[in-house]
Amino acid sequence: MVLFGLVKIVGYCSKDLYRLAFQFDLAFGLLLVALGVILIIRTDAMVNLICIVMGICVLADALLKIQISIDSKAFGIQKWWLILAVAILTGAAGFLLVLLPSESAQVVMILLGLTLITEGVLNLITILTAVKIIRHQLPEVIDAEYCQIDPNRKDM
Repeated sequence: MVLFGLVKIVGYCSKDLYRLAFQFDLAFGLLLVALGVILIIRTDAMVNLICIVMGICVLADALLKIQISIDSKAFGIQKWWLILAVAILTGAAGFLLVLLPSESAQVVMILLGLTLITEGVLNLITILTAVKIIRHQLPEVIDAEYCQIDPNRKDM
């Protein structure tokens, strides 16, 4: 979780032109780092909650990606529907992980693995479809011409 949180924070700091794909990743990354540290420090008390916490994190990320897909459609990105479809699939896997933590350990581990795979695919698809980085991109500036007005001019 700590590593995944750090990856999200690094993604937020990227030079994405539209600023769509990573718009929620700073707060979400910090949350994941905090939860990861808590799980590391309190492993004995948290073993039963790992699947629930991961399921909630994956479900939250999937819901945010659904919003990103809708924003991508408004920006005119043609493959916005792909982000939406994978986000729904990932959200369903995260929901099942939260819903079924008391199942057998083998079922939960398989579900956790599938959830993490769908989460990775979702992030990869989001990056490939919604991130637009232009090489040698200049900082955002206002393009204007400068002209000086003569204060002594009477025709104004």
